Amino acid sequence: MMLYRNAFYWMIALLAILLIGFWPSYFSRLTEPMHVTLHLHSIAMLAWVLLLIAQSWLIRNRKLSQHRLLGKASILIAPLVVITGIWVNFHFQGRVEDPLATRVQAIFWFGFFLPLLFALLYVQAIRHRRNMNLHARYMVLTALVFLIPGLGRALNNTLEPFGLWTPTFLQLMGLTLGIALWLMIRDWRRQKPWWPQLVFSALWAMNIALYVLLPKSSTWNAFSAWAGTLTV
Repeated sequence: MMLYRNAFYWMIALLAILLIGFWPSYFSRLTEPMHVTLHLHSIAMLAWVLLLIAQSWLIRNRKLSQHRLLGKASILIAPLVVITGIWVNFHFQGRVEDPLATRVQAIFWFGFFLPLLFALLYVQAIRHRRNMNLHARYMVLTALVFLIPGLGRALNNTLEPFGLWTPTFLQLMGLTLGIALWLMIRDWRRQKPWWPQLVFSALWAMNIALYVLLPKSSTWNAFSAWAGTLTV
C-alpha cells in the first residue's frame, strides 16, 4: 500500500506536468480571447487534479472524516470533466482544416475515449468507496487518464527546442499501458486487488487498436466529417 500512500507526490508531479505542458498553448495566453469550452475544461481538469492531491494528502495523514467530506465535491467535478472533455473534443474537430485527415480522426476518437474512461473509473471508485484498496486504485487510475495530454506537450515544450528526441503519440499510449500493467503486476505479486488495473489495461489496449483502425472506417469517416461541420 506504500505506493498509494505516496500518491500525494505523484499527483503533484502530474499537476506540474500539466502546467508545463499547457503553459504555451493555454496558461500563458489567458489574457487572449478563447472559446469558453477551453476555460471550462481547464477548470474542471485542474479541479480534479487538485482534488486528488488534497484527498491523497488527507489519507496519508489519516484525516478520514475530512477526506469523506471533501470527496463529496467530486460529485460536481467529475461530471464537468466528462462533459467539458467531450465538448472540447467537438470544438477542436470543428476548427481543424481537414476533419478527415487520418491523425485528426484518430485524435478525435482519443478525445472521446478519455472522458468516457474517466467516467467509468470514477463510477467504480464511488461504487467501492467503502473498500479502501479498490477505491484508491480506481482514483489513481483516473489520474493516469490525464497523463498523455500533459506529458506529450510537456516533452515537446522542453525537449524539442534542443533538438532532442520526443516520443510519438502511440509510444506515449504504450507508456500509459505499461504503467497500468506494472501497477497490476505489482499488486498481483503482493496479493492486492489488481483487477482495476486489468480493466484499465484492457480498455486502454482497445483504445490503441481503435486509434489505429477507426480512421479506416467509413462510418467513423462520416461521423468525423459531420463533427467537422459543427460550431460548438
